[in-house]
Amino acid sequence: MKNAAQSPTRHLARALVLSIFFVTLGSNSRMLSAEDQTNAPNAWTVYLDRSYYTTEKEAVVVCEMDEPKSLNHAVLAVNDANGNSLGKSDVQGRVTRIRIALEKLPVATYPLAVELRSKKNKTSLSRALELIKRAPKPGFEWKIDQVNRIVLRDGQPFFPFGMVMGGMVAPRDEAAFRE
Repeated sequence: MKNAAQSPTRHLARALVLSIFFVTLGSNSRMLSAEDQTNAPNAWTVYLDRSYYTTEKEAVVVCEMDEPKSLNHAVLAVNDANGNSLGKSDVQGRVTRIRIALEKLPVATYPLAVELRSKKNKTSLSRALELIKRAPKPGFEWKIDQVNRIVLRDGQPFFPFGMVMGGMVAPRDEAAFRE
């Protein structure tokens, strides 16, 4: 039995709430309440292009939206914990990418806020992200490329392949497992 959060009717209601908001964003926009934002989580997705960063020159915040056509003149902005702007971009269709320079950032974890703003600069939606910058460890860096959904080993795509078994290996098969 599906729970209420997974039912198609509930998903449609979430999309409807956000669609109504998108229609009004261009003229008399209003901020969505925290409840409205929670009820429409699938219509606006925000994530970083990597699971963490080491020697990369920039991070990319990826924003995906279900209804970008109704966001005329809307802006996406990325701010740090102190409210300082790290980057912004006009909404550019279904997927918008915002680049953040990493060269001057020391090794640390940085909370970020990604905001959807109206043409009057009012924040309508907001999502929190965490950017992690670590010290480089050449030969030992395993990351997730979250855009292409692949594992990276030292910056190169890696397809993990191996054997998983349960139980004991029969003595007659031990030689095959050593090869």
